[in-house]
This record gives sequence, C-alpha cells and structure tokens, in this order.
Amino acid sequence: PEHLDQEIREALSCSGGRLDITELPGKVGVSIEHCELRVEHLCKRDVSLQRLQNDLLDNQYLKYVAQEIEESLQEEGCTAVSDLATRYTLPASFIKDRVLSLVDDDALVIRQNSIHTQTHAMRVERRVLGALRACTQPVSIVQLAGRHGLEADMVAAAVQRFVSDGEILGKLQAGTFTPRSYVDAQSSRVDDFFSANQYLPLSLLRSVGLEARDWARTKNVEGVSLSTAFLAAQLLETARSSITEAVAMDSWADVQLLLPPSLTSEDAAELLQHFADQKQLPPNAVILHRVIMSNSFVKGVASNFDAETKSVAQCLMVTQSTTRGGKKSAGGGGGVVDDSGASKKKGKRGARSKKGRGEEDDDDDGDRDVAARGGGSGGSNRETLLEDNVISDKLLDDFPDIPAEIHEELIGQLQPLLAAMVSEEQRVLQAELEAKHQAKFEASAKLVQERHEPLVVGLRALEAAGLQDSPLFQHLMREVLAEPVHQLLALRLQEITGTGMEVTAANRKQCLDKLQATGGLTEELSRLAGIMSKGKDVKEAKEPKDARETKAAGKNKKKDKESRDSDSKVEAESFEGLAEIAEFYQMAARDCHIVCKKVDKKKDKAAIQELRSSLQEKLKEIPSSDALQVCWVGLQLASVEEGVSGLLFPSELWALRLVAQKLSNKELRTQALSLCQSLEAPSESETLDGDISKWRDRLLGSEEHARANKESDS
Repeated sequence: PEHLDQEIREALSCSGGRLDITELPGKVGVSIEHCELRVEHLCKRDVSLQRLQNDLLDNQYLKYVAQEIEESLQEEGCTAVSDLATRYTLPASFIKDRVLSLVDDDALVIRQNSIHTQTHAMRVERRVLGALRACTQPVSIVQLAGRHGLEADMVAAAVQRFVSDGEILGKLQAGTFTPRSYVDAQSSRVDDFFSANQYLPLSLLRSVGLEARDWARTKNVEGVSLSTAFLAAQLLETARSSITEAVAMDSWADVQLLLPPSLTSEDAAELLQHFADQKQLPPNAVILHRVIMSNSFVKGVASNFDAETKSVAQCLMVTQSTTRGGKKSAGGGGGVVDDSGASKKKGKRGARSKKGRGEEDDDDDGDRDVAARGGGSGGSNRETLLEDNVISDKLLDDFPDIPAEIHEELIGQLQPLLAAMVSEEQRVLQAELEAKHQAKFEASAKLVQERHEPLVVGLRALEAAGLQDSPLFQHLMREVLAEPVHQLLALRLQEITGTGMEVTAANRKQCLDKLQATGGLTEELSRLAGIMSKGKDVKEAKEPKDARETKAAGKNKKKDKESRDSDSKVEAESFEGLAEIAEFYQMAARDCHIVCKKVDKKKDKAAIQELRSSLQEKLKEIPSSDALQVCWVGLQLASVEEGVSGLLFPSELWALRLVAQKLSNKELRTQALSLCQSLEAPSESETLDGDISKWRDRLLGSEEHARANKESDS
C-alpha cells in the first residue's frame, strides 16, 4: 500500500497537481477499486490533498489557479465567478471558498456573481459619476449599466452613495435615477397644470418621479389624494356644496359629473366615502357608489311601486287565505253579539271560539313575519317580495337618468321600503277584509235576531190555530226560517273553512256536505237545514253520511208507501214539538256567536193591541176593489181577535181558506168561507161587493165594540 501511495503521489505531481482518479489504473497498473481506497486514505492523512468529485487536487494546483486569477484581476479588474468555474472546470462555490482565499490581494472584493478589486470599483464609480452628471432626464440603472458594460449592482450601489453624499443632485427610486434638473423642469409644468385645473393626475406626478403627498407637503397645498388624481380643497368644497344642495332638495347627484372628466367613477366613490368619514354629508344622505341621494328621494322612488306592492299584497292575502282553512273569520271570532248589537262575553259555547281566535292571531303574526321578511335577493341573503329584475326595469323606465351601475345598490335600499309597503298594504287589506266580514256578520246577526221573534210567534200561532201540519208550516219555514238558516250556514263555513260563499237553496246541500266533511256541522244547524228539505232530504240531514251509505243498499226493498208520506208528516216525526224548532234556532245562532233573546210573553198583550190597531187601520185603507187584500187583512184581524197573533200566511185563496176554516166563531167562519168562495170566481159572483162590505163592517165593528167594552170596564 505504501508503494501504491507513492506511485499515486508521483502521478499527481506529473499531472500538475490535478489528476482524474479514473486515469490512475492506467498509470499505476492497479484496479480502480484499490486506487480509490488509497486516495481516500491519502486525503485523510494529508490535508494538502483533497478529492473533488473524480479529481484529486493538491494545494500546489490551487495556488497556481489563485495566482492566475490574481494576474487576471490585475489586468481586467473584474471577472465573473461563472467564467472562472468554466475555465477551470471547478464549482463556483469551491472557487469562492477554497481558491480565492489563496489570492494575495487584500483589496479583493468578492460578490455574489463576480470578483473585482478596489481599483476597479473606484474606476466604475468614476465612470458612473461622469455618466450621471451628463444625464438630463430619468435613466434606468439597468440601462446605464448595460450601455457602459458595468454590473447593475455596482452601478446601483454607486448611484445610491452619490445621491446620499450629495455628490449628485437627484433621486433614485424604483431602479431609476431622476436628475434634480429634470425634476425642477417638470415641477413647473406640474405646478402650472394644478394652478389651471385645481387637480393633478397621479400619472403626471409619477412621470416626474413625485408622490402626491410629498408634492402637496412641499407646495403646502391642501387636498385629497384619490385613486387616480389629487384634488385641491377648492374643488372639494365646490363638489360638497353641490352634493349638499341636491340632498337638501330631496334629489340626487352623480358625483362623477361634478369632477373633472378625466377622473373615474372610483374617484367619485372614494370622494363620497371621504366626505362620509369626515362627517361632511347631510344626515339624510344615502351613498350608492358614485351617486348620492336623499333618503326622501329613495322613499319617493319606492312610492312609484305602489301598484306592484298592492299586487304582491293581494297575492299574499290570497295565498294566506287558502292556507288558513279551518280558522275563524274576523266577525265570527269577535265575540257574541246579542239583540242590541253589542258584544258580550263568551259563555261555555264561546270558549271554543276563544281558542280558535288565539290560533288565528298566531297565524296573523306569521303573516306579518312573511311581509317583514320581504326584503328580497339581488345576489345577497335577503329575501324579497319583488324580483330585482322587475325593480330594475321600472327604474329604467321611470328614472332613466339614474346610472344603471348603481341599480343593484339602490335595489338593496328599496327592498326594505317595499317590504314595509307590502306589509302596510296587507294590513289595510286585512282591515278592510275584517271590516267587510264584521259588517257581513253584523248584518247576518241582525237578520237572525230579527227573524227569531216572528219564528217563535208564528210557531205558537200555528199550534194555537191547529195548523202545524198544514202547508202554512212550510210557508212559515220558507218565509221566516230559510234566509237566517242560510246566513248561519254561511257564517259557519266562513268560521270553519276560512272561505266565504253565499248559501242558497240550490247549494245548501253542497254546503252541508262540506261542513260535514270538515267536522263543523252542528246537530242543531243540521236539523234546521233538514226542515228546509222535503222527505228524503230531511232524513239525510238528520243522519250521518256513513249511516246514509249503509242504508242505501236496502233502500230499494222499502215499500212505495214510505216514499209517498207527506212532508208535514215527516216534519211532525222529526220534531217532538214546534217549540223545539225555536230552541234549535237559538242554539244554532249561539254556535255562530249570535244571541237571540227569549220572547217575553208579558209583552204579548201590548203587542196584540198594537197589532190589532195596525190591522184595523190597514183594513180601513184598503179599497174595496182589492177584495183579496181585504179578505187577507181581515183574516189576520180575526185571528188576532181569537187570540192567535202572529199567524203568517200568504194572500192566496188556499191559505185564506185554511185560516178561515180554523176560526172558532161560527158566524165569522161562515162569512169568511163565503167570501173565499166568492173570490174563487169574482167575475161570476154577484154578491162579492156586498160580501166585502159586510166582511169589513163586521171586523171593524167588532173592533169598535171591543174597544167600547174595554173603555167601559176601565
């Protein structure tokens, strides 16, 4: 091994201090593996030897390279490290770390990519100083270095030192040197432009290497620096005055139009924000990018959408009314109305409506919440009642001068106002609807209450006269009971389903089925409606729907005799007495929150006397030519005389004959029947005029006779 080490050293020496290890096997006659092991061993034992990749180097070679670099620097003054690395096929880092440290020159300056001497640095500074002194306009450091074949870093360092020491008058900024002479020449141009226009484009200031803040401080000028320009205080005050005037007049202003034409919309928006930050705008001002509006003007714009908000409110009302089925109406839920028209506290039956009313109030609160959320979309999270494109189209039509660029922000201001308008319109519509329902309820209540006493008195009169099984019963039901029952059905439908409809004899069955399906049909109202029907309808009104369907299968097996029963017999079987009808009437009215006062029998005498006098006067006024009316009024008066007051019957011969047959006074009954017979064929009767005269005289005479007896008794 020692002999091999000696041969390796001799081969290295013969190669000038640098030997490729791959060439050793040919020089020493030993395999590469043994050569590499001995090279590693030599490098560890002798620090003057080192291995660099596949090369073996000694210090003598490194000193030789360092000497050549020193001689090159003395001739050229500067050299690039990359050139040295290429020339000697050594890594640049190895040259800087191991080779340059052997150069015998204390003035050597090693930079990142180059090496130069102090003499070269001084020569570069002198050249740069001369070049800068000859500059009359801004020059780029890179351009200056390229023109003179110098390194840009050295040139930049030299320029910075000259400017700092004051050897050169100028400014180095962003890699560009601007001579003071050029700045002074351009500054006069900037000053002239500002004096004439009261603003400076920032591009103009940058072109002369100035900053707006520095220029304003140097010139002692007050103003605001915007995105693209510097505005003087005078121009700011002019714009602010115009803005204040527009807002004070409840109008709007496009601030960009108040500024020089070269300024952008961003400048206008920035200026408005500056005024807002300085609290120099009126309190009722609304900023929309570059446009400013008064709050009153925004409200005025919103008022132009009155028709649209009404339409939306009506649609919401329709939607809410269809989704609030089963809730009570405003009139029905307002308490119980007595005969005087005043509200009363709810009794046991009214407790049910109290709960229902509470539910309705909850629904109304939800409806108000829907309107309050009206606020809308426009790409944000707010909810809207009017679509943004609809608002934008109307703005283009009604306010074409407002820039379309601010429509989105303006819509954001309008949506809460429009939502409030919709809410208010809903409130008005709801109030109108409630007033309408209340008026309808009060009218129905008045009719139900007014018909109660004629119904009770009429039923009593039929029973007293023994005519409860006669067609006069159906006449009483048709003339007195039918209309209030229809009104009660309508109120019940409104209360249960939330929808109103007019109930007639034609659709009564349909309404009953609807109430039956919703569970809102009371027994009393069902039986009253059954009275209005005949035969089969009466029974179906009494029975539930399921029971009717069960009985339908065996209906064909019934005898014909059952289907031919008279209506009066069915009605008699349906109700134990006529008084029960009045009771059902009162209970059905109570279910609809209407109180019918009980008919006071103590007032019968006074009422009979008043009725007698009224009929007597009416009988006197009827001309004899109207024989049918004379007979009709006379029979009413005769019934009253016999204690049957309130008997309701039509002025038709069949009815007159029925009443005449029930008169207890035989003579009066005979006279009445005779008159009826004469009325059947008045053209053939020769005694009609005489019968009319006798009939009138008899009744009026009996009235005078009764009055005389009463006066004598008193």
